[in-house]
Amino acid sequence: MNNQPITNNEITANGTNAKKPIHSGALALSIISLIFALLLPLVTYICAPISLAQSGRYKNEFRVKPCVVMDIIALIAAVINSVLGIMLYMK
Repeated sequence: MNNQPITNNEITANGTNAKKPIHSGALALSIISLIFALLLPLVTYICAPISLAQSGRYKNEFRVKPCVVMDIIALIAAVINSVLGIMLYMK
């Protein structure tokens, strides 16, 4: 056995590629969710669950962890933004 690093074209011991690509649709929706979490939370409430569903569907074929992390951060920021907006409106 040689101790050379695994390239993108080689197969690992469990039969999968060493580096999977990121799902572009889920990534785009995650970025949109993250941007609009502070501007217009309604967009985040629509885009983030769709991106999470796509991430769950394609988790075996693509790397989806960055998308899931961005969606969770965007949803938390959108909820905080909505709560602060309601509190400021009530005063």
